[in-house]
Amino acid sequence: MLRRVAFAFAVVACAGAHGPTAPPRPVRVVLLSVDAGSDVILDRLLASGALKGGAFERMLARGAVAESLTPAPIASTPISHATMFSGAWPGQHGITSVSLPGAGIADDPRSGFTVPTAVDRLWTIAQRAGLHVVCLAAPGAEGISPETTCTETVPFGAIARAAPPVSGKPTPDEIRDLASRILAAAGPSPGEPEARLVTTGQMTDDEYVVRAGRFADYVGNAVTMELARRDWDLLIAYMPIVDNLEHRYLITDPRQVEYAADGGARRVRFAGYIRRGYRKVDAILSSWMKAAPATTFVIVSDHGMIPTHSTVILNNVLAAAGLRVGGPDAQVRALSSGASAQVYVNSRRRFAQGVVADEDVSGIVAKVIAACRGVVDPVTGAPVFAAIEPSSAFGALHLEHANAGDVYVLAPAGWAISGRFDPAVPAIVPNTVSPDARQRVSRSPAEQRFLETGGLNELSPGVHGHRPGDPRMQAIFYAMGPSVPRLRTPTASMTDVAPTVLRLLNVTPPSFMSGRAVFTP
Repeated sequence: MLRRVAFAFAVVACAGAHGPTAPPRPVRVVLLSVDAGSDVILDRLLASGALKGGAFERMLARGAVAESLTPAPIASTPISHATMFSGAWPGQHGITSVSLPGAGIADDPRSGFTVPTAVDRLWTIAQRAGLHVVCLAAPGAEGISPETTCTETVPFGAIARAAPPVSGKPTPDEIRDLASRILAAAGPSPGEPEARLVTTGQMTDDEYVVRAGRFADYVGNAVTMELARRDWDLLIAYMPIVDNLEHRYLITDPRQVEYAADGGARRVRFAGYIRRGYRKVDAILSSWMKAAPATTFVIVSDHGMIPTHSTVILNNVLAAAGLRVGGPDAQVRALSSGASAQVYVNSRRRFAQGVVADEDVSGIVAKVIAACRGVVDPVTGAPVFAAIEPSSAFGALHLEHANAGDVYVLAPAGWAISGRFDPAVPAIVPNTVSPDARQRVSRSPAEQRFLETGGLNELSPGVHGHRPGDPRMQAIFYAMGPSVPRLRTPTASMTDVAPTVLRLLNVTPPSFMSGRAVFTP
């Protein structure tokens, strides 16, 4: 029955059933985050007419649009969303990396999505003001604690999994909560497509793109269903389709393994996949705006994407420099956020079972920095790391938090950093997630296995996690609705998103927020 299936959605809702439908609220806001929505790519598609007559073109003509949105200091999904939803920098909210170390240096890292923030996020502030907040796959709204729970919550991990078919007709009692209403109206989730199936050749690129679009439609239909209700004030939703496609198919750099594949036809086909992703989002937004013309829509993204040709395996570099890596007695461990990484010293002051005495930490840090400075691009001879900073410099990076590492490193555009450790593999490997290219460029079975098991923000042609200086890393900010002025504003900050939404909802932003509202309703 539906009740049993609904548990798979891990829904967290407020206690008690919904009462009679309330009168229309004076303001309703939908905040959508389009993962990896690139300001550069979106501008290019709009200029070319590829999104003619769609939602983005309408917002450009009638709404408030920032030239671009500057992402978090480390432009990756959990860090940027914590920054976006809190209106504060990582040094305040504490999500300083995609993953954070566990109790021991060799323990499984903690996901940046599930680690509590040190300050309140948008949904908590709005609920405290008496507002009803619906979170549909919103990053960080995991429903595992009061701080990660909205009035109604369906975590991304729940809706992203393909659900089994539903049999039987639901009863009214079975469709009271958000997850059950989605099941009743839209059926089981098709799930986010499994990227590894394409990497291993078990799924074609065409099928992957189709499945990514199918999942986007499912989330879009769920939001459309919620737009018909009148008992909520803020709906926060998230779509990963553009991120899914840009990671795999962003081929624009001649140094990329697949740039000349199929006589150049492959990169043209791949560009078409990315264009389809933006068109899908544009069409879904158009349908929402048609369904709810009196609703205010704020459309943002968390970061852009940069074409990437090579990855440096940082833990391999550290091991080659004589530092102990791997296992509970390791001296150091690097955790990656795509194009940036942080190295943690296994010190006694940080880890309960730390092996490095406090007085020896500075010496280990010096060795890490020296090892990183010695890595050069085998093609150009240029340094592989664009920045190498000890924790004493983290204030300027907005990373000055106890969760941050002891050394921060940043790769330049075209490079990614792996946080894995595999001494059987060279410290620098080419980026590709296509089976034929992997077989062609692998220099050993060990390297082929390493490439086959790579993550999308590690070894794919598109990577993020850079600092926001590169225009290709810039995100988007679009808004339209009854209380939104027609406005063109210079670059906004990701810390401005939460204050803007709160102002739209007539809620005063708390004083800890670094950002300011992009416009005054």
